[in-house]
Amino acid sequence: MDIVQVLYSINSFEKFVKVSFDKIFIQKSQNFIEKNNIKFTAKEFISLYAIAKFPEIVADSTDIDNSIIIQKCNYFFNNYKQLNLENKIKLNLDELYVIYKEWKQADLDCKLNVFINAYYEFDQMYINLLPYVESNNTLINNIKKEQFKLVKYIKNIGGKYGIQRLSNAKPVYLNIKEFKNIATKAFWDSFIESIDKEVPDYTRLIIMLKEIKSLIKNIIPNREDMHSVIEENIDTELLLQMLSNNAMNFTDIYNLMNYIYTLLKSLDCPANDEKNNTFWKTIENMIEKKLSYGNILKEFLIHIFNQLEEIQKAISR
Repeated sequence: MDIVQVLYSINSFEKFVKVSFDKIFIQKSQNFIEKNNIKFTAKEFISLYAIAKFPEIVADSTDIDNSIIIQKCNYFFNNYKQLNLENKIKLNLDELYVIYKEWKQADLDCKLNVFINAYYEFDQMYINLLPYVESNNTLINNIKKEQFKLVKYIKNIGGKYGIQRLSNAKPVYLNIKEFKNIATKAFWDSFIESIDKEVPDYTRLIIMLKEIKSLIKNIIPNREDMHSVIEENIDTELLLQMLSNNAMNFTDIYNLMNYIYTLLKSLDCPANDEKNNTFWKTIENMIEKKLSYGNILKEFLIHIFNQLEEIQKAISR
C-alpha cells in the first residue's frame, strides 16, 4: 500500500494528526517523493491530503481564496490512479507545488496578521493609558505579558520571518489628533514628574519618540534612504538598553532633541524657519536657566507634534 492509499484510509482529522507524526508514515512519504522526484517535503506532501479532506480546518483563512488549492489537491487524490497510469504524477505535483507555495505564504501572512494586529492593539491600549499609568501598573504589566505571549506565537508560526513582519508592520498610532486627546494636564503633570524624579524615568519619553519617528517616516514614505538614517539616529532600542543599564542622561536626550529639531526644520516650509529658530532658542534658554528637564521636554514635544501636524497639512494640500 503506497502513501496515497494510506492517506485515503484516514477519515478523521484526529487520526490524520496522529499518523502524520508517525516516523514510518513520514518515511513512506519521503520514499514517494524520491521515487517521483517531486519538490515537496514529506510533511508538505502529507498536508496536501489535509487540504483536500479537511479544508474547513486547514484551509479556513477567510481573508484569502482557498478554493484553488482545495480544488487542485482534490483533483490529485481523486485522479491519482489515472495520473499514475499516464506517468503524470510529477507533472501534476510540480504544478501543484507552485500553487501550494503561493497559498501557503498567503495563509501564513493571514495567520500572522491576526497576532500582529492583536500585538499592536495592546500597544494602542498602552498609549491610551499613559496619562494614568501610575494608577494602572497592574493593567500595564498584564498588557506586556500578553504582548510577550503574542511574540512567542508569532515566532512559533513564522520564525524569523514572523518577527520581521511584526517589526515592519508597526503602524502610526499616535497621530496628532490622538496625541492631543491624551495630552491632558494630567498627562503632562505625570510626565514631568517621571522625568524630574531623583532617578528619572524616561519610559514614556521613549514611547513618544517611537511615535515621532514613525510620524516623520510617514511624512516621507518613499525616502527609504532617509528612513535608515532616522532609524540610526533615533535608535529607541538603544535608548531602552541605556535605560535598563542606567546609562542615559540629559545630554543624550539633548542631542536627540537637536537632531529631531534639525530634521523637521529641513522638512518644514522655509517660511517657518524664523518660528522654528525662535522655538529652539526658547529650549536653549530653558536649559541655560536650569529649568527642570521635565518642563523642557514637555515644551519640546508639544512644539514637535504641532510642527508635524503643520507639515502633514502642507503635504496633503
